[in-house]
Amino acid sequence: MRQLTTRELAEALEYLERNRPDDEVLGRALAGEFARRTAAEYHRTGERPRHGARPNL
Repeated sequence: MRQLTTRELAEALEYLERNRPDDEVLGRALAGEFARRTAAEYHRTGERPRHGARPNL
């Protein structure tokens, strides 16, 4: 099993917002992982990650 890319996480969040807004547990888990990865990329490089870019974790 592989990890989702940052872009895939963002797409999954958009899907949940449109189709399953009541699934707060999954939405929070995805949002938390997305935030963790983008923050890690920012702190490692000092630059904001490009939209859809996969963090180098």
